[in-house]
Amino acid sequence: MSSRAFPGLRSVDSSPPLPVWTGDTDRLGRRRAVGATIAAIILFGSLVVSNLVVVAAQQQRAQLFSLSEKEDTTYDQGLALAGVAFLDILEGVQAQLTGRSIPCSGALQVVSGVVASERITVAAAGGTANATAVLAQGPAVADNLTSLLPFAGLVPGRLDIAATDSVLVSTPGGPVTYSKTEIHHLNLPVDLSGSVTLCTRSVSQTSEALLALGAEACNSTVVQGVMRGVASKLSSAAKASGLVETLTYTVLGEPVCGVEFAISVLQNDVAGPAGPFTWRLEQSELLLV
Repeated sequence: MSSRAFPGLRSVDSSPPLPVWTGDTDRLGRRRAVGATIAAIILFGSLVVSNLVVVAAQQQRAQLFSLSEKEDTTYDQGLALAGVAFLDILEGVQAQLTGRSIPCSGALQVVSGVVASERITVAAAGGTANATAVLAQGPAVADNLTSLLPFAGLVPGRLDIAATDSVLVSTPGGPVTYSKTEIHHLNLPVDLSGSVTLCTRSVSQTSEALLALGAEACNSTVVQGVMRGVASKLSSAAKASGLVETLTYTVLGEPVCGVEFAISVLQNDVAGPAGPFTWRLEQSELLLV
């Protein structure tokens, strides 16, 4: 069927009209602006808080580094003070032994008294160290105080020392304080055991040789021959131990018959902390027949 157009007629759309906003457009814009501002404030606040946390962490890190450096400084200063105090003890013992003859009998007691008499106090900026010492005997013991090598540690047979130090170090105006008490082992390269054994044995052997003479001990010629033989044996034994030994004697005449003799044992050029020195033992005896 064909369609026809009628002049003068218009087509009419019967669908409902679309809604049209008739509200306040300015209010909507203001709401959007306020929302954007709040979001920006929240974001900025978060960034500020985050930055403050980072700054605080960096400050704490710097403080910890500073504290750690102060702790290292006080620890190192404490070790240095202890080392100086122990060195003073070693030098003090050496000074008391230099130029002194120690009796063979009771030598350990004499040396023990010498060591115990050394009481040292060392003071430096912000710190002090107090040290005492006793004669030590026992097996080999290493020591971590390497700054005092070769005098650190116990060496069997030597003049060994157990030293106690109490150290207190504080940083000026700071919170760090280092305090410690500990024992360190030291030694002087004196052949204490070997020299004492040699000396006492020599006295005993000399006495036995003279007593065997009986009445002939009044005969200086006979005594001289015996003493020469004894002195030769003693010298050879001492040399084998790195020591020097001498024997001197006097024959007593009438009305008393007897022999007075003296044994000396020396260790020369002992390498002490204050330089080389001589360690000397001596024993005198009087035999009457």
